[in-house]
Amino acid sequence: MQHYVVLINPECEEAQRISNNLAETVFPYRNNLSLIQEIAGYLLSQGFPSEAVSEEWLMPLDAFMRALNNEETGLSKSENFYAAHIAWAYSEHPRNIAGALEDICYLLKETQWDPGNVDMKIYDFTSADMEWLYSRHKSAIIQWQSDKGLTLDDLDFYLENVLDKSPHILWEVVYRWALQLVKHS
Repeated sequence: MQHYVVLINPECEEAQRISNNLAETVFPYRNNLSLIQEIAGYLLSQGFPSEAVSEEWLMPLDAFMRALNNEETGLSKSENFYAAHIAWAYSEHPRNIAGALEDICYLLKETQWDPGNVDMKIYDFTSADMEWLYSRHKSAIIQWQSDKGLTLDDLDFYLENVLDKSPHILWEVVYRWALQLVKHS
């Protein structure tokens, strides 16, 4: 997952609305489109002009923060500068993993997440969220658990939990899988 700040063209009359619309959006990785093409397409689909953004106004989050801390951004609301934090589920992983990342990002979309708090945001997923992820990525999750050699004991569960059909086992396995996937992509 790569994080960016996109600055909105200050000449665009709807800069503030565009910034609010773009904020916290997670764009999927498609090898035939660049991130700026993804953003422009998204803006068009939302009824905004694609010219509101350009490659020169797209900055990796860490570079933007350094520039901001060194007062090198030149941003001012009085000059109609607006910005939005976005993420790109950029992945060179096989498609099944990229699809899993897109699903996790979909569940994270309405949260104020970043690499430092993603474990807590995934921890807040509901049982229904975890069941949905499991239903869509069952094979990958089982393969991951097998590859890691995780047993019930590693997860602090016992045979009685399985026999009682404890939903907590599913939640714990999917939580660990999703967290590992996001942190290592």
